[in-house]
Parts: sequence; structure tokens; C-alpha cells
Amino acid sequence: KKDMNLLREQEVIPSYFIAQLGKNDMFKYNFEGKYLLDEAVNIVYGCIGLLGGTIVWLEANKEADSVVIFYKDNGFIELQSELQEDGIERMQLVKYLNRE
Repeated sequence: KKDMNLLREQEVIPSYFIAQLGKNDMFKYNFEGKYLLDEAVNIVYGCIGLLGGTIVWLEANKEADSVVIFYKDNGFIELQSELQEDGIERMQLVKYLNRE
């Protein structure tokens, strides 16, 4: 929590954005969504080793309760919500990744 307070004073926060993470119903029996998220986070860990940073974030439609719960169950916390130009309210969720 102390680290997050330090970030408030910065104009730019080095972070990684996971975009377009989704599961195709055609393959729903091949693997779970947690597998996709874990793979994406593992790629971010590799980038952290090369480039630094410790924060990963993603977006979800605020109305998609099961998706939001999934991300929260996997260690993401809500940062903020915004009404987008397309009229959909999206939530930004973040997760602090330690380098160990």
C-alpha cells in the first residue's frame, strides 16, 4: 500500500496493459480462462526482468460481473471506472507484480 501512495505523485507509471484477453467458446473445453491469464502475466514477468516496472492492468466492462469477479479472484483490484465514448462503462483493474 505504501508503494501505491508513492505512485500518486508520479505523472507516468511504468506498467503493462493486457489487451484483448478473451476465451473463444469453440475452445472452452481445451483450457480454462485462468490458464490464459496466467500465461499473459508470465509474459509480463519476462518483460519486467528486461524493462522494469511492476504493475499490470487490464479493462473489463463494468456490467460483466463474472469477468470482473474472475479478475478480482486472480489478484486484480479496481482502480477506476470510466464511461467510454461507445456508452459502455469500463473498469480498469490493476495488479502489483513483485519481482521474486
